[in-house]
Amino acid sequence: MECAQCGAALPMGRTVCSACGSPVVRHDLSMADEETHRLLAEANLLRIRGQHDEAIGVCTRVLRIDSTNAIAHSLLGDIYCEQANYREALGWYKLATSLNPNNAADRKKLEDVIDRVFQGASSQEQPAMPSSTPQAGKLVALREKAVKLFQQLQPVHVIGGCVVIFMGLVLLIFNLTSTSQKPSHPKDSPGTRTTVTENPQTQNTANAVTPRVTPPTRDTVELGSTPGASNFVVRPTQEDRPPVQNTITPLSSAPQTRSAADSQVPPFQPPVSAKHSMTLDEANRLSEQLRATLETAIRNSKIPSSRVDKVSIDPRTSTAVIEYSIPQMRTPGEIKQALLYSGFHCVWAATDQRAPINNFTLMGNAYPVSGQAPSRALVSDVTPQQADSARAAREYKDVVQFLTNPQWRPDIESAPL
Repeated sequence: MECAQCGAALPMGRTVCSACGSPVVRHDLSMADEETHRLLAEANLLRIRGQHDEAIGVCTRVLRIDSTNAIAHSLLGDIYCEQANYREALGWYKLATSLNPNNAADRKKLEDVIDRVFQGASSQEQPAMPSSTPQAGKLVALREKAVKLFQQLQPVHVIGGCVVIFMGLVLLIFNLTSTSQKPSHPKDSPGTRTTVTENPQTQNTANAVTPRVTPPTRDTVELGSTPGASNFVVRPTQEDRPPVQNTITPLSSAPQTRSAADSQVPPFQPPVSAKHSMTLDEANRLSEQLRATLETAIRNSKIPSSRVDKVSIDPRTSTAVIEYSIPQMRTPGEIKQALLYSGFHCVWAATDQRAPINNFTLMGNAYPVSGQAPSRALVSDVTPQQADSARAAREYKDVVQFLTNPQWRPDIESAPL
Protein backbone atom coordinates (compact mmCIF):
# COMPACT_ATOMS: atom_id res chain seq x y z
CA MET A 1 0.00 0.00 0.00
CA GLU A 2 1.39 3.43 -0.97
CA CYS A 3 0.44 7.11 -0.57
CA ALA A 4 -1.38 8.63 -3.53
CA GLN A 5 0.32 12.02 -3.01
CA CYS A 6 4.01 11.27 -2.43
CA GLY A 7 4.19 7.52 -3.29
CA ALA A 8 5.65 6.49 0.08
CA ALA A 9 5.06 2.84 1.17
CA LEU A 10 2.55 2.52 4.00
CA PRO A 11 1.52 -0.40 6.20
CA MET A 12 -1.98 -1.80 5.94
CA GLY A 13 -4.61 0.01 7.95
CA ARG A 14 -2.75 3.33 7.88
CA THR A 15 -5.10 6.30 7.45
CA VAL A 16 -2.53 9.17 7.25
CA CYS A 17 0.77 9.19 5.34
CA SER A 18 3.72 9.49 7.75
CA ALA A 19 5.82 11.23 5.07
CA CYS A 20 3.55 14.03 3.81
CA GLY A 21 0.59 13.87 6.19
CA SER A 22 -1.95 13.28 3.44
CA PRO A 23 -4.97 11.05 4.11
CA VAL A 24 -4.53 7.59 2.64
CA VAL A 25 -7.09 6.64 0.03
CA ARG A 26 -8.24 3.07 0.36
CA HIS A 27 -9.53 1.43 -2.79
CA ASP A 28 -11.58 -1.14 -0.96
CA LEU A 29 -13.94 1.47 0.50
CA SER A 30 -17.37 2.51 -0.66
CA MET A 31 -18.03 5.32 -3.09
CA ALA A 32 -18.80 7.78 -0.26
CA ASP A 33 -15.57 6.89 1.51
CA GLU A 34 -13.61 7.28 -1.70
CA GLU A 35 -15.10 10.75 -2.24
CA THR A 36 -14.29 11.68 1.35
CA HIS A 37 -10.67 10.60 1.05
CA ARG A 38 -10.31 12.37 -2.29
CA LEU A 39 -11.62 15.61 -0.79
CA LEU A 40 -9.36 15.28 2.26
CA ALA A 41 -6.35 14.81 0.02
CA GLU A 42 -7.38 17.87 -2.00
CA ALA A 43 -7.88 19.95 1.16
CA ASN A 44 -4.46 18.98 2.54
CA LEU A 45 -2.81 19.88 -0.77
CA LEU A 46 -4.49 23.29 -0.71
CA ARG A 47 -3.28 23.77 2.87
CA ILE A 48 0.29 22.96 1.86
CA ARG A 49 0.05 25.52 -0.96
CA GLY A 50 -1.18 28.17 1.48
CA GLN A 51 -4.69 28.39 -0.02
CA HIS A 52 -6.37 28.27 3.37
CA ASP A 53 -9.80 29.56 2.37
CA GLU A 54 -10.13 26.96 -0.39
CA ALA A 55 -8.94 24.22 1.96
CA ILE A 56 -11.56 25.21 4.57
CA GLY A 57 -14.26 25.02 1.89
CA VAL A 58 -13.22 21.49 0.89
CA CYS A 59 -13.17 20.35 4.56
CA THR A 60 -16.67 21.74 4.96
CA ARG A 61 -17.80 19.57 2.03
CA VAL A 62 -16.24 16.54 3.75
CA LEU A 63 -18.14 17.26 6.99
CA ARG A 64 -21.37 17.49 5.03
CA ILE A 65 -20.74 13.95 3.77
CA ASP A 66 -19.41 12.59 7.08
CA SER A 67 -19.82 14.84 10.12
CA THR A 68 -17.89 12.36 12.33
CA ASN A 69 -14.73 12.43 10.24
CA ALA A 70 -11.92 13.08 12.73
CA ILE A 71 -9.37 13.71 9.97
CA ALA A 72 -11.40 16.66 8.61
CA HIS A 73 -11.64 18.17 12.10
CA SER A 74 -7.90 17.77 12.64
CA LEU A 75 -7.14 19.24 9.22
CA LEU A 76 -9.27 22.30 10.02
CA GLY A 77 -7.30 22.69 13.25
CA ASP A 78 -4.05 22.62 11.25
CA ILE A 79 -5.34 25.30 8.87
CA TYR A 80 -6.38 27.67 11.67
CA CYS A 81 -3.04 27.08 13.46
CA GLU A 82 -1.18 28.19 10.35
CA GLN A 83 -3.35 31.33 10.36
CA ALA A 84 -2.44 31.91 14.05
CA ASN A 85 -6.12 31.62 14.99
CA TYR A 86 -5.41 29.35 17.94
CA ARG A 87 -8.79 29.73 19.63
CA GLU A 88 -10.59 28.42 16.53
CA ALA A 89 -8.02 25.66 16.13
CA LEU A 90 -8.57 24.64 19.76
CA GLY A 91 -12.24 23.82 19.08
CA TRP A 92 -11.47 21.69 16.04
CA TYR A 93 -8.73 19.75 17.82
CA LYS A 94 -11.12 19.05 20.71
CA LEU A 95 -13.66 17.60 18.27
CA ALA A 96 -10.96 15.55 16.54
CA THR A 97 -9.72 14.01 19.81
CA SER A 98 -13.25 13.32 20.99
CA LEU A 99 -14.00 11.45 17.74
CA ASN A 100 -10.66 9.59 17.74
CA PRO A 101 -9.22 9.47 21.31
CA ASN A 102 -6.44 7.08 20.30
CA ASN A 103 -4.78 9.54 17.91
CA ALA A 104 -1.66 10.69 19.78
CA ALA A 105 -0.79 13.28 17.14
CA ASP A 106 -4.10 15.12 17.61
CA ARG A 107 -3.70 15.07 21.39
CA LYS A 108 -0.22 16.59 21.07
CA LYS A 109 -1.58 19.31 18.77
CA LEU A 110 -4.38 20.01 21.25
CA GLU A 111 -1.92 20.45 24.12
CA ASP A 112 0.26 22.81 22.09
CA VAL A 113 -2.73 24.94 21.12
CA ILE A 114 -3.98 25.04 24.73
CA ASP A 115 -0.58 26.39 25.83
CA ARG A 116 -0.64 29.04 23.12
CA VAL A 117 -4.19 30.15 23.89
CA PHE A 118 -3.69 30.47 27.63
CA GLN A 119 -0.30 32.13 27.20
CA GLY A 120 -1.87 34.71 24.86
CA ALA A 121 -4.73 35.33 27.26
CA SER A 122 -2.33 36.01 30.14
CA SER A 123 -0.33 38.43 28.01
CA GLN A 124 -3.53 40.25 26.99
CA GLU A 125 -4.65 40.60 30.60
CA GLN A 126 -1.29 42.15 31.51
CA PRO A 127 -0.09 44.10 28.47
CA ALA A 128 3.38 45.37 29.13
CA MET A 129 6.56 45.97 27.31
CA PRO A 130 9.06 43.12 27.40
CA SER A 131 11.32 43.51 30.39
CA SER A 132 14.34 42.00 28.70
CA THR A 133 16.15 45.34 28.99
CA PRO A 134 16.58 47.61 32.03
CA GLN A 135 14.94 50.52 30.17
CA ALA A 136 11.82 48.47 29.45
CA GLY A 137 11.61 47.39 33.11
CA LYS A 138 11.83 51.01 34.25
CA LEU A 139 9.05 52.00 31.85
CA VAL A 140 6.82 49.24 33.17
CA ALA A 141 7.46 50.31 36.78
CA LEU A 142 6.71 53.96 35.96
CA ARG A 143 3.49 52.99 34.22
CA GLU A 144 2.35 50.96 37.22
CA LYS A 145 3.15 53.85 39.58
CA ALA A 146 1.22 56.27 37.37
CA VAL A 147 -1.80 53.95 37.35
CA LYS A 148 -1.72 53.65 41.15
CA LEU A 149 -1.46 57.42 41.61
CA PHE A 150 -4.33 57.99 39.21
CA GLN A 151 -6.45 55.50 41.14
CA GLN A 152 -5.67 57.31 44.40
CA LEU A 153 -6.78 60.70 43.08
CA GLN A 154 -9.69 62.31 44.89
CA PRO A 155 -11.98 65.13 43.72
CA VAL A 156 -10.25 67.52 46.10
CA HIS A 157 -6.95 66.88 44.32
CA VAL A 158 -8.49 67.70 40.94
CA ILE A 159 -10.03 70.91 42.29
CA GLY A 160 -6.73 71.97 43.85
CA GLY A 161 -4.86 71.40 40.61
CA CYS A 162 -7.39 73.48 38.65
CA VAL A 163 -7.05 76.32 41.17
CA VAL A 164 -3.24 76.30 40.86
CA ILE A 165 -3.43 76.40 37.07
CA PHE A 166 -5.95 79.25 37.17
CA MET A 167 -3.74 81.29 39.51
CA GLY A 168 -0.73 80.73 37.24
CA LEU A 169 -2.69 82.00 34.23
CA VAL A 170 -3.79 85.10 36.17
CA LEU A 171 -0.19 85.91 37.14
CA LEU A 172 0.98 85.42 33.56
CA ILE A 173 -1.68 87.76 32.18
CA PHE A 174 -0.83 90.34 34.85
CA ASN A 175 2.87 90.26 33.96
CA LEU A 176 2.15 90.62 30.25
CA THR A 177 -0.19 93.56 30.88
CA SER A 178 2.30 95.36 33.10
CA THR A 179 5.09 94.88 30.57
CA SER A 180 3.01 96.31 27.73
CA GLN A 181 2.16 99.40 29.79
CA LYS A 182 5.80 100.38 30.46
CA PRO A 183 6.68 103.84 28.98
CA SER A 184 8.73 103.57 25.84
CA HIS A 185 11.49 105.97 24.90
CA PRO A 186 10.30 108.54 22.37
CA LYS A 187 11.90 108.26 18.99
CA ASP A 188 14.08 111.01 17.69
CA SER A 189 12.29 113.55 15.61
CA PRO A 190 13.20 113.69 11.93
CA GLY A 191 14.82 117.07 12.27
CA THR A 192 17.38 116.19 14.94
CA ARG A 193 20.78 114.53 14.80
CA THR A 194 22.27 112.55 17.69
CA THR A 195 26.00 112.61 18.36
CA VAL A 196 27.97 110.73 20.99
CA THR A 197 31.26 111.98 22.37
CA GLU A 198 34.31 109.77 22.26
CA ASN A 199 35.03 110.14 25.99
CA PRO A 200 34.92 106.58 27.48
CA GLN A 201 33.90 107.87 30.89
CA THR A 202 30.88 109.59 29.44
CA GLN A 203 29.88 106.48 27.41
CA ASN A 204 30.14 104.21 30.43
CA THR A 205 28.00 106.44 32.66
CA ALA A 206 24.52 104.96 33.16
CA ASN A 207 22.79 108.34 33.45
CA ALA A 208 24.57 109.96 30.51
CA VAL A 209 22.28 112.02 28.31
CA THR A 210 22.79 111.88 24.57
CA PRO A 211 23.01 115.44 23.25
CA ARG A 212 20.81 116.44 20.37
CA VAL A 213 22.41 118.71 17.80
CA THR A 214 20.40 120.60 15.23
CA PRO A 215 22.02 120.20 11.80
CA PRO A 216 23.38 123.37 10.24
CA THR A 217 21.64 125.01 7.34
CA ARG A 218 24.51 124.32 4.95
CA ASP A 219 25.83 120.88 4.13
CA THR A 220 29.47 121.96 4.23
CA VAL A 221 30.59 121.72 7.86
CA GLU A 222 34.14 122.06 9.04
CA LEU A 223 35.18 119.00 11.03
CA GLY A 224 35.64 119.62 14.74
CA SER A 225 33.93 123.01 14.68
CA THR A 226 31.05 121.85 16.87
CA PRO A 227 31.91 121.12 20.53
CA GLY A 228 31.15 117.61 21.71
CA ALA A 229 30.99 116.11 18.19
CA SER A 230 33.77 113.93 16.80
CA ASN A 231 32.94 113.61 13.11
CA PHE A 232 30.04 114.60 10.92
CA VAL A 233 29.05 112.81 7.76
CA VAL A 234 29.25 115.48 5.11
CA ARG A 235 26.90 114.93 2.19
CA PRO A 236 26.89 117.46 -0.68
CA THR A 237 23.61 118.90 -1.77
CA GLN A 238 21.99 117.89 -5.00
CA GLU A 239 23.25 121.02 -6.73
CA ASP A 240 26.86 120.19 -5.73
CA ARG A 241 26.78 116.57 -6.98
CA PRO A 242 28.45 115.89 -10.32
CA PRO A 243 26.08 114.75 -13.06
CA VAL A 244 26.03 111.00 -13.70
CA GLN A 245 25.60 109.61 -17.19
CA ASN A 246 22.92 106.95 -17.50
CA THR A 247 24.59 104.08 -19.37
CA ILE A 248 21.74 101.55 -19.03
CA THR A 249 20.44 100.72 -22.51
CA PRO A 250 17.09 99.06 -23.16
CA LEU A 251 17.11 95.31 -23.60
CA SER A 252 15.50 95.34 -27.02
CA SER A 253 17.87 97.90 -28.53
CA ALA A 254 21.02 96.63 -30.23
CA PRO A 255 24.30 98.64 -29.94
CA GLN A 256 23.97 101.63 -32.28
CA THR A 257 25.87 104.86 -33.00
CA ARG A 258 24.64 107.61 -30.65
CA SER A 259 23.77 111.01 -32.01
CA ALA A 260 25.10 114.29 -30.67
CA ALA A 261 21.85 114.98 -28.81
CA ASP A 262 21.99 111.58 -27.14
CA SER A 263 25.60 112.06 -26.06
CA GLN A 264 24.71 114.96 -23.79
CA VAL A 265 25.00 114.23 -20.07
CA PRO A 266 21.51 114.06 -18.51
CA PRO A 267 20.87 115.85 -15.20
CA PHE A 268 21.34 113.90 -11.99
CA GLN A 269 18.39 111.77 -10.90
CA PRO A 270 18.10 110.37 -7.38
CA PRO A 271 18.52 106.60 -7.32
CA VAL A 272 15.29 104.67 -7.48
CA SER A 273 14.68 102.36 -4.53
CA ALA A 274 15.42 98.74 -5.32
CA LYS A 275 12.64 96.25 -5.84
CA HIS A 276 14.18 94.00 -3.22
CA SER A 277 15.93 95.34 -0.13
CA MET A 278 17.76 93.23 2.40
CA THR A 279 19.99 93.52 5.43
CA LEU A 280 23.74 92.92 5.46
CA ASP A 281 23.32 89.53 7.11
CA GLU A 282 20.79 88.49 4.49
CA ALA A 283 23.07 89.71 1.71
CA ASN A 284 26.07 87.80 3.09
CA ARG A 285 24.03 84.64 3.56
CA LEU A 286 22.57 84.88 0.05
CA SER A 287 26.07 85.49 -1.36
CA GLU A 288 27.35 82.24 0.13
CA GLN A 289 24.36 80.29 -1.17
CA LEU A 290 24.70 81.76 -4.66
CA ARG A 291 28.42 81.02 -4.81
CA ALA A 292 27.81 77.35 -3.96
CA THR A 293 25.08 77.20 -6.62
CA LEU A 294 27.24 78.87 -9.28
CA GLU A 295 30.24 76.64 -8.54
CA THR A 296 28.04 73.58 -9.09
CA ALA A 297 26.66 75.05 -12.32
CA ILE A 298 30.18 75.81 -13.64
CA ARG A 299 31.38 72.27 -12.87
CA ASN A 300 28.45 70.86 -14.85
CA SER A 301 28.90 73.22 -17.83
CA LYS A 302 30.79 72.70 -21.09
CA ILE A 303 33.81 74.54 -19.62
CA PRO A 304 34.19 72.75 -16.27
CA SER A 305 37.67 74.18 -15.71
CA SER A 306 36.17 77.64 -15.19
CA ARG A 307 35.74 78.76 -11.60
CA VAL A 308 33.75 81.26 -9.53
CA ASP A 309 36.17 83.51 -7.63
CA LYS A 310 33.78 85.65 -5.62
CA VAL A 311 30.07 86.49 -5.27
CA SER A 312 28.98 89.60 -3.39
CA ILE A 313 25.58 91.30 -3.09
CA ASP A 314 24.97 94.98 -2.44
CA PRO A 315 22.00 95.02 -0.02
CA ARG A 316 21.06 98.58 -0.99
CA THR A 317 20.39 97.84 -4.66
CA SER A 318 20.21 94.02 -4.59
CA THR A 319 22.99 93.86 -7.20
CA ALA A 320 25.04 90.68 -7.37
CA VAL A 321 28.68 91.01 -8.43
CA ILE A 322 30.01 87.75 -9.89
CA GLU A 323 33.77 87.42 -10.37
CA TYR A 324 34.82 84.37 -12.37
CA SER A 325 37.81 83.04 -14.32
CA ILE A 326 38.07 80.94 -17.47
CA PRO A 327 40.92 78.63 -18.53
CA GLN A 328 43.53 79.58 -21.11
CA MET A 329 42.21 79.70 -24.69
CA ARG A 330 44.01 79.63 -28.03
CA THR A 331 42.60 82.69 -29.78
CA PRO A 332 41.07 86.03 -28.71
CA GLY A 333 37.75 84.95 -30.21
CA GLU A 334 37.68 81.82 -28.06
CA ILE A 335 38.51 83.93 -24.97
CA LYS A 336 35.58 86.20 -25.75
CA GLN A 337 33.21 83.29 -26.31
CA ALA A 338 34.28 81.56 -23.07
CA LEU A 339 33.76 84.78 -21.10
CA LEU A 340 30.24 85.11 -22.51
CA TYR A 341 29.39 81.45 -21.98
CA SER A 342 30.61 81.18 -18.37
CA GLY A 343 29.22 84.59 -17.38
CA PHE A 344 25.70 83.96 -18.69
CA HIS A 345 25.83 80.42 -17.32
CA CYS A 346 26.35 81.89 -13.84
CA VAL A 347 23.54 84.41 -14.30
CA TRP A 348 21.15 81.73 -15.55
CA ALA A 349 21.94 79.52 -12.56
CA ALA A 350 21.25 82.45 -10.20
CA THR A 351 17.94 83.38 -11.88
CA ASP A 352 16.82 79.74 -11.80
CA GLN A 353 17.10 79.89 -7.99
CA ARG A 354 14.64 82.83 -8.01
CA ALA A 355 17.02 84.88 -5.88
CA PRO A 356 15.84 88.45 -5.08
CA ILE A 357 18.42 90.05 -7.37
CA ASN A 358 17.64 93.19 -9.42
CA ASN A 359 20.86 93.34 -11.42
CA PHE A 360 24.06 91.36 -12.07
CA THR A 361 27.59 92.67 -12.64
CA LEU A 362 29.90 90.24 -14.44
CA MET A 363 33.66 90.50 -13.87
CA GLY A 364 35.44 87.90 -15.98
CA ASN A 365 39.15 87.11 -15.76
CA ALA A 366 41.06 85.43 -18.59
CA TYR A 367 44.60 84.56 -19.70
CA PRO A 368 46.06 86.46 -22.65
CA VAL A 369 46.95 84.39 -25.68
CA SER A 370 50.63 84.84 -24.85
CA GLY A 371 50.12 82.77 -21.66
CA GLN A 372 50.88 85.37 -19.00
CA ALA A 373 48.99 85.76 -15.71
CA PRO A 374 45.20 86.20 -15.98
CA SER A 375 43.66 89.65 -15.69
CA ARG A 376 40.26 91.31 -15.86
CA ALA A 377 38.93 90.84 -19.39
CA LEU A 378 35.20 91.71 -19.14
CA VAL A 379 33.09 93.99 -16.95
CA SER A 380 29.41 94.33 -17.77
CA ASP A 381 25.94 94.61 -16.24
CA VAL A 382 23.17 92.13 -16.98
CA THR A 383 19.58 92.30 -15.77
CA PRO A 384 17.52 89.15 -15.14
CA GLN A 385 15.29 90.09 -18.08
CA GLN A 386 18.30 90.35 -20.39
CA ALA A 387 19.58 86.99 -19.16
CA ASP A 388 16.23 85.33 -19.90
CA SER A 389 16.17 86.84 -23.39
CA ALA A 390 19.73 85.63 -24.04
CA ARG A 391 18.62 82.02 -23.59
CA ALA A 392 17.07 82.09 -27.06
CA ALA A 393 20.25 83.34 -28.76
CA ARG A 394 21.94 80.83 -31.06
CA GLU A 395 25.20 82.66 -31.83
CA TYR A 396 27.65 84.52 -29.61
CA LYS A 397 27.33 87.69 -31.67
CA ASP A 398 23.66 87.76 -30.68
CA VAL A 399 24.49 87.32 -26.98
CA VAL A 400 26.63 90.49 -26.89
CA GLN A 401 23.56 92.71 -27.36
CA PHE A 402 22.21 91.55 -23.98
CA LEU A 403 25.18 93.07 -22.13
CA THR A 404 24.81 96.56 -20.66
CA ASN A 405 27.85 98.80 -21.22
CA PRO A 406 30.38 95.96 -21.67
CA GLN A 407 34.05 96.81 -21.14
CA TRP A 408 36.48 94.41 -22.89
CA ARG A 409 40.22 94.06 -22.48
CA PRO A 410 41.98 95.72 -25.42
CA ASP A 411 43.46 92.47 -26.78
CA ILE A 412 40.02 90.88 -27.22
CA GLU A 413 37.77 93.92 -27.73
CA SER A 414 37.78 93.67 -31.52
CA ALA A 415 38.01 89.88 -31.71
CA PRO A 416 35.31 88.44 -33.99
CA LEU A 417 32.70 86.08 -32.60
